[in-house]
Amino acid sequence: MRILFLLLTLPLIFACRTTEPTDKAKQKHLTAELSRIESEYSVQIGLFFLDTETGETAAYRADERFAFCSTFKAFAAGFFLLEADESGMNERIFFTEDNILSWAPVCRTKTATGMTAAEICEAALRFSDNTTANLLFDLLGGPEELTRRLAALGDRVTLSVRREPYLNEFLPGRTDDTTTPEQAARTLYALCGELEAAGGGKLARFLDWMSGNGTGKTLIRAGAPPEWQVADKSGSGSYGTRNDIAVLRRPGRKPVYAAVFTRKEEASALPDDRAVSEAAAAVLGAGFAEQEDEEIHSQAVSAKNCGCQMSPSNQTHSPSETVYTGDEIGYNET
Repeated sequence: MRILFLLLTLPLIFACRTTEPTDKAKQKHLTAELSRIESEYSVQIGLFFLDTETGETAAYRADERFAFCSTFKAFAAGFFLLEADESGMNERIFFTEDNILSWAPVCRTKTATGMTAAEICEAALRFSDNTTANLLFDLLGGPEELTRRLAALGDRVTLSVRREPYLNEFLPGRTDDTTTPEQAARTLYALCGELEAAGGGKLARFLDWMSGNGTGKTLIRAGAPPEWQVADKSGSGSYGTRNDIAVLRRPGRKPVYAAVFTRKEEASALPDDRAVSEAAAAVLGAGFAEQEDEEIHSQAVSAKNCGCQMSPSNQTHSPSETVYTGDEIGYNET
């Protein structure tokens, strides 16, 4: 009987002792998978995932700077929604044909009637309309005022300098219109917290706008489990930049906040949605944010030290002279 007892307990002892190596194995597997995706699509990936249920994080080049492109529209619209009352949201803003940029699927049809501030926010998030982005800049007081609001929220990394469409041009070695994956995800988390605290259904309205984003179906959303609800804002620009920031909601649990940024070596390179979706799937498929046997894993998955870092300041490309506006590079948004 004693021999039988020892034999029965051996697997349990082995399982307990291999918990830490298993976590390291997950980390190693995630690092290898993200490196494989980088090689397959000739991209540099930066990402950060935060599970607010457990505090678990997943990171890869999370502190490197990337052009934020149209992901900033989530912050601009969120700040305006946070500060405006209902009369402010219903204020009608007028503009002319001279204000219409090449990617303006909503504004292009509204020059005669104008749009309410709420409609401008919604068009910026659902359709990534570039003209509405500049109208949001006007409502906030310009890019410098967006930077000020971000700093007041605790984000002293994200730097907004230019307007649409010029902000989509990545400038290697400069910080203009850039952020880091970790900061983008944490800022989205903080902004959602402020909207929730403000009440009046502001957070629900914001997430509804982002959930209707027609330009993000092939990005983080495509890499998430089908039962999860994903509210996101995408972006694209020069150097093959393709980005997505998202709030991932799961039944019965607090959200995951995520940012996946990618770029390529050549200024004229085209973006690739598959790199974003596969990177998201790699994180979520590596045991991140899992619930297993009624216990939630809280071990952090970190792949920051991959040994292959390349920050913008180390690149030698010259700034592109092309202004990317999304539709010019084969995307219906920026």
